[in-house]
Amino acid sequence: MARLKKDVTINDEAFDKAEDELNKLITRADQLKTDFKDLYDGFANALLCETGDELKITGEEVVLKPIENLGLVLKQVHDTLELIKGGGYYKDIFDDFENLQKGITP
Repeated sequence: MARLKKDVTINDEAFDKAEDELNKLITRADQLKTDFKDLYDGFANALLCETGDELKITGEEVVLKPIENLGLVLKQVHDTLELIKGGGYYKDIFDDFENLQKGITP
């Protein structure tokens, strides 16, 4: 049987850094959404007519909704990272791998 030459390890610092960066991205996406919402509200208030209302609706559909969706994706990635870090996800995989390796190597 072939033996593995290298061990696989988890870099906890890299996971922590990724989590920090995701938190920053989530904050920036939320701020961007707020800034654009304020911008479109300002346009709508400046144009007190049907055009202002249409501009606000279009802004919400074309600009704000994709930013909101981006925020949802970032939060899902963050939640998945939290699950991996906190739930022993990789630890369990490596434990199973080690048991498997012990079973197939002399």
